[in-house]
Amino acid sequence: MPWLVVHMVAPAALFGSIFAGRELFDEEKEAFRLVFVLLSFLTVLLAIHVSFIDFNNAAREDLIYVQTQPAVVEMAGRIADLVHDGKRVLVYVPGNYYWPLPWILRHEDVAFFGDQCLPGFDYVFTNAKEECGKLGYSAVRSYEMRVGFYIWEMVR
Repeated sequence: MPWLVVHMVAPAALFGSIFAGRELFDEEKEAFRLVFVLLSFLTVLLAIHVSFIDFNNAAREDLIYVQTQPAVVEMAGRIADLVHDGKRVLVYVPGNYYWPLPWILRHEDVAFFGDQCLPGFDYVFTNAKEECGKLGYSAVRSYEMRVGFYIWEMVR
């Protein structure tokens, strides 16, 4: 996790900048300056690519490790629309792996549950399609939450 390496990166950046500053301004180290400039340029190119060009492709970019897919916003909009239409909505994902939906839908009256699929709701959004199907829910469509992790919209 990125936040676990900050305590190691901060001193390394400080001491690395002191070392690089001494080496960069040494007139006898032309090769070091060339390598430094080349690596800096490559770092900037990679940062631009990951930040602006292919920023939401978790399937191809290994640097995106928990990014949700664009369908999550679409699914949250659908849930909000259903709630505004007076429907009772349950988000049921075993193990509570439905984040960031509670944050996106924090102002909506949506039930989040991770232990079992519950009857009595008009719509259920779940990855346990078979379990909720036994309670009379039928699948309408799926949304890709993360790469390879789908949430199904099910209706009673």
